[in-house]
Amino acid sequence: MSSFKSLKFVKSLLLFLPLCPMALQAEISQQPLYLQTRVQPNIFFLVDDSGSMDWEVLKSNGANAISAYDSYRDSGIQEWWPDSSSSYRYSVLEACAGYNVLYYDPSVTYVPWAGEDRDGNTYANQSITAARLNPYDSRDGFVNLYAADRYGYYDGYYTWTDDGDGVLERGECPDASLRSYNYSSQFVSPNPNAGAQVMSSSEQTNFANWYTYYRKREYVVKAALSGIVNSATERMGLATINNNSGSAAVADMTDSATKTDLLNLISRIDSSGGTPLRSSLKTVGEYFKRKSGGPILDLEHGGACQQNFAILMSDGYWNSSSPSGIGNADGDNNSDFDGGSYADNAGKTTLADVAMHYYENDLRTDLPNEVPTSPLDNNDQQHMVTYTVAFGVNGTLDENPSDTTTPFSWPTPVSNQDTTIDDLRHAAWNGRGDFLSASSPTGLITALNNAIKSIDSRVSSSSAVAANSTRLDTDTKIFQARFSSGSWSGDLWAYDLDPDTGAVGSLAWSAADLMPAESSRNIFTSTGSVDLGVEFEYANLTSPQKSTITSDEVAYIRGDRSNEGTTYRSRVSILGDIINSDPIYSGKDNYNYYSLEMSGTVSTYNAYLTGTTSTWQKGNRIDVLYVGANDGMLHAFSGDGEELFAYIPKSLVSSLSDLTDSAYEHRYYVDGTASNGDAFIDFDDSGSERWGTALIGVLGGGGKGVFALDISDPLNFDDEDVLWDLDEADLVDLGYTYSQPSIVKLANGDWGAVFGNGYGSASHEAVLYIVNLETGAVIKEFHTESMGDSVDTNGLSTPIVVDTNGDSVADAVYAGDLKGNMWAFDISGSTVDSWDIKYYTGTTPKPLFTACTDDPCTDPQPITSKPQAIEADDGSLIVLFGTGKYFETGDNYDLSQDQSYYGVQDDDAVVDGRDELVEQTIIAEYSSSATGLSYNTRLTSDNDVDLATKDGWYMDFNSSDYPGERIVSSSLVRSGRVIFPTLVPEADACSSGGTSWLMELDADTGARLASSPYDMNGDGVIDDNDLVGIDTDNDGVADTYIAASGKESTVGIIKTPGVISTGDDEKKYTSGSSGDIEVTTESSDNTSGRQSWEQLK
Repeated sequence: MSSFKSLKFVKSLLLFLPLCPMALQAEISQQPLYLQTRVQPNIFFLVDDSGSMDWEVLKSNGANAISAYDSYRDSGIQEWWPDSSSSYRYSVLEACAGYNVLYYDPSVTYVPWAGEDRDGNTYANQSITAARLNPYDSRDGFVNLYAADRYGYYDGYYTWTDDGDGVLERGECPDASLRSYNYSSQFVSPNPNAGAQVMSSSEQTNFANWYTYYRKREYVVKAALSGIVNSATERMGLATINNNSGSAAVADMTDSATKTDLLNLISRIDSSGGTPLRSSLKTVGEYFKRKSGGPILDLEHGGACQQNFAILMSDGYWNSSSPSGIGNADGDNNSDFDGGSYADNAGKTTLADVAMHYYENDLRTDLPNEVPTSPLDNNDQQHMVTYTVAFGVNGTLDENPSDTTTPFSWPTPVSNQDTTIDDLRHAAWNGRGDFLSASSPTGLITALNNAIKSIDSRVSSSSAVAANSTRLDTDTKIFQARFSSGSWSGDLWAYDLDPDTGAVGSLAWSAADLMPAESSRNIFTSTGSVDLGVEFEYANLTSPQKSTITSDEVAYIRGDRSNEGTTYRSRVSILGDIINSDPIYSGKDNYNYYSLEMSGTVSTYNAYLTGTTSTWQKGNRIDVLYVGANDGMLHAFSGDGEELFAYIPKSLVSSLSDLTDSAYEHRYYVDGTASNGDAFIDFDDSGSERWGTALIGVLGGGGKGVFALDISDPLNFDDEDVLWDLDEADLVDLGYTYSQPSIVKLANGDWGAVFGNGYGSASHEAVLYIVNLETGAVIKEFHTESMGDSVDTNGLSTPIVVDTNGDSVADAVYAGDLKGNMWAFDISGSTVDSWDIKYYTGTTPKPLFTACTDDPCTDPQPITSKPQAIEADDGSLIVLFGTGKYFETGDNYDLSQDQSYYGVQDDDAVVDGRDELVEQTIIAEYSSSATGLSYNTRLTSDNDVDLATKDGWYMDFNSSDYPGERIVSSSLVRSGRVIFPTLVPEADACSSGGTSWLMELDADTGARLASSPYDMNGDGVIDDNDLVGIDTDNDGVADTYIAASGKESTVGIIKTPGVISTGDDEKKYTSGSSGDIEVTTESSDNTSGRQSWEQLK
């Protein structure tokens, strides 16, 4: 048992946020609200502006490997089609992209730089007759690429006739001795020489764009950097190694004026001079160290956890003098971060030493050390991470060391030699960044974008946890959805669990790493409401759909990456961010429908569960994870991480092109959590019903749509398995579909999908829909007449469907709305006409209860989470639900309204208000340091609740230490306990957006439990030593020991836990906004079976 050391736990950082009323304006936030408090990383570009960056020739690796060409220097200015007797006899080769990678490549689309020129004009496509010599400054003049040059030759290119290996070999580009116009070539304009091909007008524009924006090494860098900065939301700055054109301090790229200034600086870069990489990187490190005028923010604004990155790009070998004050930083063993494979034997200060010096030393000793860590970068001090990019140059090494501890033989770098490129690699290794090598313009653009994506991926978060089993076994896994807010990429990770302890083990697979090629993907959409599924190919779309998306954009959405970084947005992976869509598992689930004996194919449920004669029977079923992503798709992943298929809801097709935009601003697409369940319907349109499994998907904040798929045979899913797809044109009261549907057997004999209409509908009314699972036709819609408007909207949240008599047929539905109403619906009758809202006052619908802290109610508490329903000890029904919302812009800053958790009895009468309920309270909160336990703990009251005289209970979450606490995730009911997470938003930039409490209370009464539900001291055993001691007589000594009702999350904001039983106890897995997974050991309940609605008897 543990006793307290202080009566009250006061948080060290109590944040005072602006108070504002909880207005229900249905301004759906299109980014996670908790990201709005996160501190932006600092990214500083250090760009090579040495003389070689002004060159227009960069030989390919193949060109450098052909000895006959070695005498020709990799330098200089391209001469346009000189005479073969000229001293520049190899200039012919320079007009072939296989030899000179800077030259025009007809397979590449050349787009103008992002930004504006000296006169404030946006960079635009160039004219073939007047292409600018300098994109930034028109005063430098123009060139007519259509006319013949001074030798009488016309501009164009020679074709690289590659044999398919991507490497130049002799004869694939023309030798000077082979120079003639009948060699494969293309010309800008007609000329007197037979056999020459002439460019089309569109290719002329492409050629002119290449000439103006890409012909120089420096220009390619400007193209890449301008594209990155133009779409950036981080804090960025830039300097060049010779400082020929000035520098820009790190600043917020969400400020348009600041972004314009940085884009202008990039355009003005002017190359000349040497390559002093070591001293330049030291200058950047010293800049990060500055307390005054440096980029690292102060404590109030998140500097304690701010990440800092340098990206060094060079096209050559470093030279110049060694910087002072660095020494052998990677081999002096003065920290936990050097030595091993980081050290070298160079005997002098290398670029790698500079990178190590600013990685291992605390750059801001005045700030707490709260920088996020990872296995790669485990330094929590303020430090600089170094990325290096080599453009067109190679070292002697092909790969990094295999591990961090084994000594590695790094080549000793020699000035102006290829070993300095090995030093670039070594610097990235020491700086815990990445070494990226680019041998072509497109490669450089990709490399610089990949550096940004790698940085962005370090600031990641995650959704809820799913599991492939309810019991711990040798092959049990948990699945965590993740996303990067910088690149808006996503992933689904699978972790193995220790079969004995349930501890989270190694990463089993990453879905993003296993995504198939574009041509191998099975992607489907719909062209109508019912039975109109098609493969997602441009030719299959309707004319209205084609008017909103091009064939190239369809290819991009499918996974084509050929135009990324130029025409379209670059992606870390083709899997989009997964944020609010929790992964759901489907396999050999048993829904216990044995009492539903049907007539038709494989009519008994047991035969369906065990059968193997048909592919849709569960004896053949594989494990599949379904999750929505903000790439426009619901994805189906096998238990091994392979994408089996994906579905694009019809209402999203018109907005898919937004995903291709280089200046993409994040929005949600398939962001709701799907539901799956067994049903007995005509899945195949064969006229014969059979058992199978259906999935109902929703869009959440991504739109107003709901769709149904037949997932009985996921290995062979095709367009005929799209059952229906409905939007607000089909369901006029449909809002943003945050409501998670239930799949149920109805009393009229149909199978149905039951869901609330969501928020922001045209009518702003709370409406319950029941649609036919097989056809999508509306069976019944219930209008509560609880109305809102565009300023103060309303809508129905996720319902719970209840079977009150145990016959596996739905009898009742409960659902809350944004006005605090908990509605009861009676659907127990055999005819649809008999179904109705349960309570009325006259002809006006009346809710079972309205959640409100005052009476009469002036400020109702919104209900956005799914309720639960239980049978109380006296046989009555209790509806359990929490209040609060967290989806609209501003919800993360709204602390004005106390939220509550309720247990309200439905005893065939309306409950008029709080006076009819018993209050339970939070009586104390203790820090782990105060109790000696492993977690911060919360204690609550245990007041008696007599359901003969009272109609339930409530608990307010009004702790002064946790302002704004609310309940927005679904509850669980296990062994008489109600289990739910709360959400506490925080403005501290280092808090992962907030925190949560995992609460466990007696479901009947809301009282604390008699014994501890948690392993509070972390010893692996749940016993009296997990109780918390309190001092009831104020003598400073604990005299009473009680169970904690809540434990605070250690991983930020959490959602409903995934639960796995180990037999003796159970593990609750919660994935937090920090990106980490927490495991909570609790006493077991051995509940089995998967159910889509609550069976009370």
